[in-house]
Amino acid sequence: MLNVLKTITDAEREAEKMIDEATLEAEKIKLEANDKLVETYNKAYEETIAEGFYLSGLARKIYLVSGIETPKFQQQSLEKLLSKENVEHLAKHELTEIIGESAVEKVSLRSSDGKAAELDVQGVFIAGEKTPVGTILAATNMKTDSSGCIEVDGEMRTNLPGVYAAGDITCGRKFQIAVSVGQGVTAALSIIKSHAKTRRKPRS
Repeated sequence: MLNVLKTITDAEREAEKMIDEATLEAEKIKLEANDKLVETYNKAYEETIAEGFYLSGLARKIYLVSGIETPKFQQQSLEKLLSKENVEHLAKHELTEIIGESAVEKVSLRSSDGKAAELDVQGVFIAGEKTPVGTILAATNMKTDSSGCIEVDGEMRTNLPGVYAAGDITCGRKFQIAVSVGQGVTAALSIIKSHAKTRRKPRS
């Protein structure tokens, strides 16, 4: 009997030890997760700068619209990007609308003091954000789930004709580059196929 009680006591101690270790490990993971969140958050801004550099070599003019809130760019990186003659930083401005028929023609902006303006552009690149922007999507009647993620079919089509989505904003498996690239390729092939069908249709 004593041996049985001793065995039970030892098992309880071992269980308590395992619980304590698991609790410490959980706290460690939680702290690491928070560190990674901050790291990812800061990295997103640096990725925006990097994309700006890349686009500055392709386009005649680049407008960096960084939002109403003060962005957390590293000052040195931002200054280096703005040293490019074709890059202009529109600080304290936010994008409110992308305008165009079959292609992007202009964008609407709003400044921190409420003033509206339009810019003639031929393309819009959204960078930096890692989570869906529900307030913008809601205004377009684009179908999203309860988390604000865009719902797409197998060809990355949204419920809006001619509008596709790929990457983190679809929330399939977030923050996985391979998944985002694969979805981007799928969307591109779907767009090509859709345009090919449209061009083959006889004109009335």
